[in-house]
Formats: sequence, structure tokens, C-alpha cells
Amino acid sequence: MSPRVTPLPVCPQSSMNLPPDKARLLRQYDNEKKWDLICDQERFQVKSPPHTYIQKLRSFLEPGVTRKKFRRRVQESTKVLRELEISLRTNHIG
Repeated sequence: MSPRVTPLPVCPQSSMNLPPDKARLLRQYDNEKKWDLICDQERFQVKSPPHTYIQKLRSFLEPGVTRKKFRRRVQESTKVLRELEISLRTNHIG
């Protein structure tokens, strides 16, 4: 049996980061189903929000890089771009 859910004010920290159509669907669920979804959501934590990756990419724009450092920066920036792609796919923006 699930504990009784008491409605709390919505704040960004408790948001499930859903697009509007999914939020409408969520409102139609009963409280037990919502509680299950909240418990599942707590197990999943976003590694980093998209803006974190943008800041990392900006750091690669510094001038005066040697050939060895340039090669390493290309590899690192490629990794950051892959992580940004995943973050943008898994996090609703807007």
C-alpha cells in the first residue's frame, strides 16, 4: 500500500520537466499512478542541465592552443557535444 500523497506547491525542484501534452496526460492519472511515477523519477537524476554543456564548449574557444592540446580539446569537445545531445533529448526545454 502506498503512503497517502499530500499535494505540495509546485516548484522547479519538484518538477518532472514534462512537455505540455505529457503534463495534461499526467493530470488524468489517479494519485497512486502519480506516486509511482514520482518514485521512478527520483531514481533518475539528470547528469547536467543543457546550459552546463554550453559553458564547457565555450571554454574550448580560448586562443593560443598547441597542436597536442588542440587534438585533446577536439576529443573533449566531441564528448561534450554528445552529452549535450543526450541532455537535450531527455530534458524538455521550454
